Amino acid sequence: MTARNRRLLTNEEFLAIVAVEDPLRLTIAGHSALNRALDALLAEVLPEPEMPELARISFVTKVDLLMAMHVLWHEPRPAWRDFNQLRNEFAHDSSAQLTNERAARLRASVPSALYLPPPSGDPVDVLRVVAVVLWFQITIQLGRVRDRAAEWRHVNAELRKAFPRGLRATPDPEMVAYVERDRAERSRRGGP
Repeated sequence: MTARNRRLLTNEEFLAIVAVEDPLRLTIAGHSALNRALDALLAEVLPEPEMPELARISFVTKVDLLMAMHVLWHEPRPAWRDFNQLRNEFAHDSSAQLTNERAARLRASVPSALYLPPPSGDPVDVLRVVAVVLWFQITIQLGRVRDRAAEWRHVNAELRKAFPRGLRATPDPEMVAYVERDRAERSRRGGP
């Protein structure tokens, strides 16, 4: 995946990208940075993030995959799709404009549970705020995923110290019998 080949921007670098007043530059550069951050998040949570197929999946598919894995919150999905659609409009239509109506639709796609400052009336401000909301959704989750990985590394190190020869204990016969009964019951009911 490309995340290992491209450095993730810092929050300050991202905020500098979205500080521009040109909606075309803000959208294209902001989308590229968000895409890179999605790649970094996928690289942290997937067991084989270097699979070539992952480099070809679309922006929205990355978002959907992370939501399906419960890594990203699903409520802002319309905002992700709308931001991506706006990027595609700018990238493929030389006459595309960020109108007040388009900015209002983009703002409305962000769930009310996420903080948005009151609208300033400037469509570029709306675009900027939505990009920042999406950015922080990724980077906060990326921090949480990395924290969880560090916790597990610590637990594993402690287990290795506690059991230097490994765990070679024989299974508890009562536990084995319980699992077999439970498995048989699930099978009888038609479940896995």
